[in-house]
Amino acid sequence: MEFLYNLSLVDGPFYWTIFGAGIAGSAFLLLRWDRRWLLSIVVSLIAASGVVAVIHWLLVNVLTVFPEDLPFDVLAWSTVAFSALALFLFRLPGSSWRGRSAAGFSFFAVLLLSAFQINSYFGLNHTAADLFGHNVGRIPQLEEGFKRGSSRTLPVSLPEGGLVRRASIPGIESGFTAQDAFIYLPPAYQSADRSQLPVLVLFAANPDVPPTG
Repeated sequence: MEFLYNLSLVDGPFYWTIFGAGIAGSAFLLLRWDRRWLLSIVVSLIAASGVVAVIHWLLVNVLTVFPEDLPFDVLAWSTVAFSALALFLFRLPGSSWRGRSAAGFSFFAVLLLSAFQINSYFGLNHTAADLFGHNVGRIPQLEEGFKRGSSRTLPVSLPEGGLVRRASIPGIESGFTAQDAFIYLPPAYQSADRSQLPVLVLFAANPDVPPTG
């Protein structure tokens, strides 16, 4: 099972196998010894572009799932997936069960290829464990030597609660103007004899880079 969890989704043999299968599936769906098939390809591209445009508009402007337009790469690979679906449907009438099966596998391969490319663009899931949410569960328990001992006594000056403060962090290198950061100071930070505490920085944003213009 560890072998499956460690499969890379952004590089390596499994990634390139999916890539090759997607290219082969695209070729099967596109190539057909029929002049009228060229019209089917054009119709598929136009229909897929329209569907992606409508879904994108709904997600951004109506449902506000995303605060801004999605990157071109994501929209392009989404169009590829919907085009493959349309070509698969065009191939069904008049095809044998073998032809339909081949078209179905080809569409699935192109769908996986598109999903892998979108995932690679955002870099969200690097392994199969990331995809299925098993990475957190695979983290080992803290060793006994690092756990707090029962004999530890808390300082008398330790407050009961922590503090929340705001701070402006300038983007000196990037020039990016960000919103104020919220800083939580735990009770241990406020004690008179406080020790060095770890700092955890959390960002709530979409994967992107600051504008340079």
